[in-house]
Amino acid sequence: MNKRIKMSIIVLSLLLIVMSVGYASYSMVLYISGSSAVQTANWSVIFDTIGNGIVDTNYTMATPSQSPVIDSSKHNINFAVDLKVSQMYQFTVDVKNEGTMDASLDSFSITVDGTTYNTNTWSNNYLNYETIWSDTGDSFGKGDIIPAGVSRNITVTVKYSQPTNSADLPSSDENHTFGLNLNWVQNNYLTTTTTTGAKN
Repeated sequence: MNKRIKMSIIVLSLLLIVMSVGYASYSMVLYISGSSAVQTANWSVIFDTIGNGIVDTNYTMATPSQSPVIDSSKHNINFAVDLKVSQMYQFTVDVKNEGTMDASLDSFSITVDGTTYNTNTWSNNYLNYETIWSDTGDSFGKGDIIPAGVSRNITVTVKYSQPTNSADLPSSDENHTFGLNLNWVQNNYLTTTTTTGAKN
């Protein structure tokens, strides 16, 4: 009797092993594979193509002692001009988005004699400095967009006006410095570019 019990156990064990092998022979492994192509991306906002301004009524256009020049980085412009009463100086320049992503204006300011103002224009009794979008004549605005591959033109103007009261005119020669700062960001806000225009 003991032998029968042992035999039964051995047979059952063998059956279980055979069944396990049988199920294993029906197993299946699944794979997923794929590919993706990534296009080149480039971020670049620069100054490009300086143009002549247009003289306003009752003013004459001054000749700059240093014509506007875009530096090698294409992020800065320098110019210099000596003004007499009723003279002005004006030029235009393109802000060019030569990258592959839209550029958004995050902030802007002008600097006059070392003081920064969060605006696009400054004036006293006889001197005026203004920077505007040429196409609309409007100030810059946070969130202004320049699409990828597109340029937008800026007009920069300095005027020396005759005040109503001649006592408001400067009693001696003066030197002033002006600057424009435009801070551009990608629409995903990962990278920034600052373009500046200055009068020395």
